[in-house]
Amino acid sequence: MALNNNNKTIIEERKALVASLRLKGLSQREIVSNLTIQKKLNPKTGNPWSLGIINKDIADIEARWRESCSKDIGEHKARQLAEINEVKKHAWKATEFAVVLKAIDQESHLLGTRAAIKQELTGKDGKAIEVSASVQVYIPDNGRNDRD
Repeated sequence: MALNNNNKTIIEERKALVASLRLKGLSQREIVSNLTIQKKLNPKTGNPWSLGIINKDIADIEARWRESCSKDIGEHKARQLAEINEVKKHAWKATEFAVVLKAIDQESHLLGTRAAIKQELTGKDGKAIEVSASVQVYIPDNGRNDRD
């Protein structure tokens, strides 16, 4: 049975509220309680939404979030790159070189083009590092005087 537009609107509005409350860390029971306090009730019955309905809403919402995340990551990176490029353009015009460098750093981080950092320590003329130590030992004379 297809939902009429009014029912679809009710469901989408409820899911939007549920999503907002879920993002604030509320449990499913707390969401039911919060919707009841806000007088966001089931219009067919006038009763609070059931825990089962809220559970299904959360499952649907989280599935949408996962799908959106996997689809939109490329678009999100593209938008971020465009924003970084806009910042760089304005920073160049304003001769704000620190901002330009920061934007380039952000760009390389976003694109994954940073070179791996390798540090190697060597000794003189590139040879192995020589480690040496000298130890000084103190031996108390226990009150003895060897001159006697």
